[in-house]
Amino acid sequence: MSGGSVGVAEADVIVEALRHSGREGIPLVAFIESAGARLQEGAGALGGFGRIFSANVALAQRVPQISVITGTSAGGGCYSPALTDFVVMTEQATMFLTGPKIVRQALGEEVSAPDLGGTGVHERNGVCHLVSADDLEAVALCRELLSYLPQTAGDAPPVRRPEPAPLDDPGMELPSSSRSYYDVRAVIRGLVDRGGFLELWPRWARNMVVGFARLDGRTVGIVANQSRHLGGIIDTEASQKAARFIRTAERFRIPLLVLVDTPGFMPGSRQESAGVIRHGAELLRAFAGATVPRVTVIVRKAYGGAFITMNCKDLGARAAFAWHDAEIGIMSPRSAVEIIHRRELEHPAGEETAERLALLYAQAQLSATAALRRGAIDDVIAPHETRTRVIEVLFGRRRFPRRVGGTPAPAPAAGLPEPPELRDAAGCTLWFTGLSGAGKSTVAALVARELRERGERVEVLDGDVVRQHLSKGLGFSREDRDTNIRRIAFVADVLSRNGVCVLVAAISPYRVTRDEARELMGERFIEIYLRTSLDECIRRDTKGLYERALRGEIGQFTGISDPYEEPLAPEIALDTEREAPEESAARVLALVAARLGRAEVAA
Repeated sequence: MSGGSVGVAEADVIVEALRHSGREGIPLVAFIESAGARLQEGAGALGGFGRIFSANVALAQRVPQISVITGTSAGGGCYSPALTDFVVMTEQATMFLTGPKIVRQALGEEVSAPDLGGTGVHERNGVCHLVSADDLEAVALCRELLSYLPQTAGDAPPVRRPEPAPLDDPGMELPSSSRSYYDVRAVIRGLVDRGGFLELWPRWARNMVVGFARLDGRTVGIVANQSRHLGGIIDTEASQKAARFIRTAERFRIPLLVLVDTPGFMPGSRQESAGVIRHGAELLRAFAGATVPRVTVIVRKAYGGAFITMNCKDLGARAAFAWHDAEIGIMSPRSAVEIIHRRELEHPAGEETAERLALLYAQAQLSATAALRRGAIDDVIAPHETRTRVIEVLFGRRRFPRRVGGTPAPAPAAGLPEPPELRDAAGCTLWFTGLSGAGKSTVAALVARELRERGERVEVLDGDVVRQHLSKGLGFSREDRDTNIRRIAFVADVLSRNGVCVLVAAISPYRVTRDEARELMGERFIEIYLRTSLDECIRRDTKGLYERALRGEIGQFTGISDPYEEPLAPEIALDTEREAPEESAARVLALVAARLGRAEVAA
């Protein structure tokens, strides 16, 4: 109707659908074919699109959003899809801000709709993630995408029955010459579960491959240099592609496997003019800022800044491995020799000398064992053991020590136990935060009971109990509250480092102190936000504390006279107004199972 144009009424319906998706924690799939704003409604229609865009952005922190473009979408009908997590286009679909007629009138340019904004354009510029032959195939792609994603941004990704990859997959054999190319997707298929790899943006920035797969039944995101295109070199578009994917994986708590084979960043005036520094920095920012578990495997070469940028150990990788023939260093051996030995190479036998010196340099400085000695990687492994080692680190109990100044932490002396961070693996802290009356203690008690029944070591630190015993004498000033939370965090850190599942139920109203607890415990910290309205908390208050606070009889009461700062990116958000405590507890247990790699926890 009306070409799918959007007026005020249509915008209101769309906004309500988006908000409903967020309230109920339901992923959103939108089928879009729109002429844009309805001309007859003028600025009112434009304002309607503004409300839609705002709702898209707000929903991004809550549930997955997929847009399916089935026909022609113009103007505002393009921006809403571009704000969602994934865009699927049918082969006949087109998207453009300004249609061919307006382009001809404004610029005198004759261009067809497909050439202006067809799938052939948008699958190469990063607007479109996937292309389908028709609407039915688009639906199938949406289902496949959703099979990898959590129900909400706070949930753990779904777990399926493991389907091991075939042994001795030929795709794991790389060419003997580092100058020969291969298809990294064959390596990926040899590592992940049967059923393959869902590649995103397959025709955009083809020197970088990203997508979803499964390892041991669990969702992982893959970021890999593609030797087959530009030798795997990183340029501006490859940086953009990888950074966008990493941020998506972070939002949905999806661990990352990074496969590295790159000679570095693309040199030249064109790349410098295109902002390769800025885009490379965005890729660095994406990896360094990601909190999901990440494992890097250098399969052939990693030179210079690209070694750092592709999720090196010091950028936060949980572990970094290299295959036996990998080369790791500042630059290729031939380039290094031409700088270091330039005078020797001026002699008649320079070419022969260069080859010999390059070989010696590679053996001494670039080998995987040299990188291991320097602490740049954690281990040198064979291709056939890569899958097992990656699963062990991403989902199992293995941890590698951090290094100081590039030097690996010393191994424990013979006969002595490993330090807590190596001994523990299953310990964690479930930090329940929310207003008084949100249900923190209730849900924590249910989770604790289930964990104990399944043989886990569990301790509960209730905020009121801790204040009565550990923090006796503290008041409710900001300083005293911060002190109380820091004491709770210290105890939780000690216990969780030694294999205990600690459940903290405390209002902990200030974001900065919760972030301090997260920094202290790192990956052992799981923030659980009980999202409950103030009205509902007041309704549940049988002691009448909220009423007394509203009358001014109780000062510095969180939610009334003192602020509560909502978490920005909790591991899970529970809607305790709409779901029973048992449902909330089940969601938490599923997340714990994914974090600990223990399927029986969620059984």
